[in-house]
Amino acid sequence: MTIIRDNIDAKVMADLIELGRVIEIFPGEKIHTGKVTQGQWLLPIKGRLRLSFGDEESQEILDSDINATFPVLELPTGDTVAPGYQLTALERGQVLILPLAAFSEIVQKTPEVFNIMVQDLITRLKEADEKNWVYRRKENLYARLLTEEKQNKHVELAGNHQKIRQYRKLISQLAPLRQPLYLVGEKGTGKELLAWLIHRDNDDNIRPFITVECGDMLDDELGERIFGGIGGFIQGLGLNRFGYLELAAGGTLILKDFDLLSPLVLIRLAAYMEDNLLDVRIMIISREPAEPSNWADLLNTDEFTRLLANSLMLPSLRDRMRDIPLLCSSLLRKLTKKHQYPLPTITKEAQEKLLNYKYTQSNVAELEEILERALVLADGGEINAEHIFTGVILENPGIALDVLQFPSVNRLIKNRIYPRIPQVAASCGLWIFILVASATQGGIVGTLVLGAVWSIGWPALLFSSALAGRFTCSICPFAGTADMVQKRFSFNRPVPRLLKQYDYIIMSLLFSLIFWVEEVSRIRESPPATGLLLLVITLGAVLAALYYPRHTWCRHICPLGGMVSVCSMVAPLELRSKAEICRHKCTTFDCYKGSKGVAGCPLFQHLSFVDNNVACKLCMNCVINCPHSSIMLNIRPPAREIWLTRHVNRGMAIFVLIFGAQLIPVLLYDKYQFIHNSIATFSIIFWAIVFGTGFAGWWAIRSLLTEEEAMPRIRLVLCLIPLVLAAHFAYQLQFLPMLPSLLLYLHHLMNGVVESQLVLISLLSFLRILVLSAGFIGTLICIGASRRALTATEKKYSVLTFAGAVSYLLTISILLFR
Repeated sequence: MTIIRDNIDAKVMADLIELGRVIEIFPGEKIHTGKVTQGQWLLPIKGRLRLSFGDEESQEILDSDINATFPVLELPTGDTVAPGYQLTALERGQVLILPLAAFSEIVQKTPEVFNIMVQDLITRLKEADEKNWVYRRKENLYARLLTEEKQNKHVELAGNHQKIRQYRKLISQLAPLRQPLYLVGEKGTGKELLAWLIHRDNDDNIRPFITVECGDMLDDELGERIFGGIGGFIQGLGLNRFGYLELAAGGTLILKDFDLLSPLVLIRLAAYMEDNLLDVRIMIISREPAEPSNWADLLNTDEFTRLLANSLMLPSLRDRMRDIPLLCSSLLRKLTKKHQYPLPTITKEAQEKLLNYKYTQSNVAELEEILERALVLADGGEINAEHIFTGVILENPGIALDVLQFPSVNRLIKNRIYPRIPQVAASCGLWIFILVASATQGGIVGTLVLGAVWSIGWPALLFSSALAGRFTCSICPFAGTADMVQKRFSFNRPVPRLLKQYDYIIMSLLFSLIFWVEEVSRIRESPPATGLLLLVITLGAVLAALYYPRHTWCRHICPLGGMVSVCSMVAPLELRSKAEICRHKCTTFDCYKGSKGVAGCPLFQHLSFVDNNVACKLCMNCVINCPHSSIMLNIRPPAREIWLTRHVNRGMAIFVLIFGAQLIPVLLYDKYQFIHNSIATFSIIFWAIVFGTGFAGWWAIRSLLTEEEAMPRIRLVLCLIPLVLAAHFAYQLQFLPMLPSLLLYLHHLMNGVVESQLVLISLLSFLRILVLSAGFIGTLICIGASRRALTATEKKYSVLTFAGAVSYLLTISILLFR
């Protein structure tokens, strides 16, 4: 199309109108084949048009406004309208359409029109050539940018696996060749790395190395993005556009997940390889090997051989676990250069954690992600087991209400009103309480002390755990006192490996010890003994804070923290992160490391990998530290994490079993006089049940403590938490002031029963029935939800869990109500 930028004589215009026809145009209307056909040209009489040339994916090469009386000539191209051109009305007007034969008459009557048209054509051709050259230069720069990115991304092919050693030797042999190469392996096994090393070994550092994600081309059935204008114009566009093959001219083109390409593209690709006009080496990548039988309907034998004959199969990282130390060294050299850290050492415990993981998500790429995160968390220092976080970053598990969206709640936390002020008050109150208890032998003060700790404290601790998770841990006076000491001085020695590995045993024994002491020493009746117990717990927390970093006491030792942590899995309150923001935006990991004068997670957690309340004490440090506001304080369906968790401390399943079993000897102690009168008899029965349950539980699930695939069966044990929590709460109800003496009158609820026949029931028994029923129903719901993740052969374990829950409920009910 050409624009003639001059006015036409009025008499000539009148003659032209007689030769053609005038049509109305409206704003936004495109002048297409229905109005302008081959051999015709048009002249705007009134209004403005826009002439453009390009496609949806590229900028328009030509874009001009056309005013009235600026004639536009439609050139004959063998088609109705030249593809790629568009005429669009900018305002309402009129257009004159004339046959092409009228052009000679215009030239005869106004020769200057021809000169103007020729000059305009020359100018526009020059502009199009300049833009075309700019696009070509941008494409080349882009190709160089992609190639340089690969230089920084890839390292050596590390490892001593047989195939890895073989491929390292093959690199120099394959590099000079130009035939296609087919690389097969799971995600992250190093297929693209091997392709890059082959490309680089042929002195191709300055040549293009282009990687194409075929999954992004599902809508490109003809392969226009790959082939561009090779073999002719692209369908529907009169522009010989550049494709990936031209972009990679002289270099290498990688087609990832090629099996997602349409059959027509594969056929065109096989045909292109016969000539390879642009001297491009094509390397095809897929995760599963292509079998000829599966492609028989799409490609003939010659085409299949041409595409996929030269294949290399890369092993998964699970098949070469012995290479992990070498891979760690290689990857850390690259990562320290990227982050400008000194080369760190990896502790033996951290190495074992890396060796025990299966890397099912993305093999070596997943290992690199884990190491990069660990390097940043360690600030370039020694990488410990606490810096190694494995597994998937958690997605949104379902429906929840984020209360942080309410400004009042957000301000309460961001201004450190919660939990700082309640914890300081609780810490000061603890020492006053210990001093008062130590100096009191009885009387009203002693009664108040005992009531606050035993009659109200225990039931309140259980109830708050079930309702608000580890809320009590966030304001815990023991941790608050230890934290104040630690801020002034601490040795910050590494947490012992045995303490981390067997913390569930330590917490189980200490909690059982408190239960045993409570019964045999009659501590419930002695304020000084109660004060001494609180003092011992406080000193334990302080000593742990003096020796070890962060809140090691809360994470690995505290018996009350162990109880509260497992009970908190039932709570409808959780602190979680927004996975997408953490995955794509977070590079500083402030939730773990801390910032702005606020400490990092006291329990050594990276919130992206927290999917259970056991690992979170609701200190809210992460809410303040996160620069992306990706933290959520959710109200969610109770106990949901029990059947969804992946990152829970598996040893806590044994704690749950011991926690439930230790209630049985205590109830026997209250029921049977011969046990009650003999501390030795009670002690033998108590510790026999505790150790027997612990050992039996460990023996039954010992293999599940390390196997990744065993997590669904660990969840089945955790399904007992609602019932065990209910049993303990039902037991503690008897210590609430006045509750055992209250009776519930049911005569108003029963029609036809006279006053003399009214029914009385103990309010304590009624509440126990409600609590145990709720706990049993909660356990049944958890078992049912957990079954969905079990295989057909594993579902028998859910039956065993159900049988265990029923047996435990009957045992506790008999001992409570008999």
